[in-house]
Amino acid sequence: MLLNFWSFLNGQPMQIRLILTMLACALANTVKQVGESFEYSNPSPGSYNQILYDASGMNCIPGDAFYLAAKKRLGLLDVTLTSVQCFFLAGLYEVCRLRPTNAWVHYSQACSRLQFILSHRNVRDDSLDTEFHVLERLYFSCCRTERDLREELDLPPAGITSLHFPREFPSLPSWTSFHGSVNENSSNTNSNWQILPSSVIQQQEEHSWYYYLACIALRKKADSINDLLYEPGEHVWLANIEHVMAQAILQEHELDQWRTILPKTLEFDADDGAPEDLAFILECRQLQWRQISYRPLLYYVLHKPDTDPYFDRVLPLAQKCLQYCALTIKRLTRPHYYEATWFSYRAISTATLLILAAQLRGPLLYVHNWQALVSLSLRVLAARTARAAYIDQARPVLETLLKHVTKDHE
Repeated sequence: MLLNFWSFLNGQPMQIRLILTMLACALANTVKQVGESFEYSNPSPGSYNQILYDASGMNCIPGDAFYLAAKKRLGLLDVTLTSVQCFFLAGLYEVCRLRPTNAWVHYSQACSRLQFILSHRNVRDDSLDTEFHVLERLYFSCCRTERDLREELDLPPAGITSLHFPREFPSLPSWTSFHGSVNENSSNTNSNWQILPSSVIQQQEEHSWYYYLACIALRKKADSINDLLYEPGEHVWLANIEHVMAQAILQEHELDQWRTILPKTLEFDADDGAPEDLAFILECRQLQWRQISYRPLLYYVLHKPDTDPYFDRVLPLAQKCLQYCALTIKRLTRPHYYEATWFSYRAISTATLLILAAQLRGPLLYVHNWQALVSLSLRVLAARTARAAYIDQARPVLETLLKHVTKDHE
């Protein structure tokens, strides 16, 4: 990937090359990769209290230094595709540093610039046009990230999502676009660099590209869930519960279908978890959307009496929502989980809140080992309190709810 990055920088103006390089260095000093594979295991409830979390890894002083140097120069950029890349990477860095509102400023700037470019040029589906490849990847990346962040922050949509694009998915890249551009036997090569064989680089490229396409497909499925279940509003959940039940079951079925078409390197087991890092990220994201699909049914059970005529039919589906909440907490609170972004902590907080709300409802929505799960979530959030205002505000709310629930169960 490093060779690909430097190959891309060739021919770019010096100022923008400098900014892109600094943003890449900032992200490299912030995001830590587990590796090609890792051993996954579900911790037993008795081991939850033995898990320790170290917040020192969030300091990332070298990353901040690179980022601040690049940020000072962002305002000097003209409206070009490369400037869109710069603002997108800046937003990605802010998300990794648990600053979602700052990230939104950069993402919205990237989207508005890309929207301007798309509205002032004839976008044609040309697989031989190098600039078209860059444009379409920026389009899909900006749309996906904008939707992910906007849904959590409850912000108005960006205009880019309403633009028509000629493709449903980005076109495949040329795997040999830069292979051989660096002489592996060159005496001028820095001895500290590890030059990988072209076959290994191509394999890594293909793997990351399949992950990228899987994320886009999952985002499209998430858009469908939002449009069918959440756009009508909460009153529809109570007024037309049969329709909501049918849609929730259908959405989970389609998520199952999405999982069956994943490449072998991105497959994950529903019980044992994913054995590989990118597959693990996909697993966590699809878990979240399964929980979101059944959340309206949990809402129904929480607001309706036991004598409701639909209560017995809705209850098993509401319990499915809680099962996915428990799985989300178990997956995202691993001590060595490396993608500790704001989205991760948001998902942990939401899942914990739903479990606590269910325990207030009574024994019908009981979650096995719920106290251990909630305690684990609070410990993870406490370790990151100093790095994000959202976590600092969410944790006391969850702790207060835990006290109320514990008191009711005494």
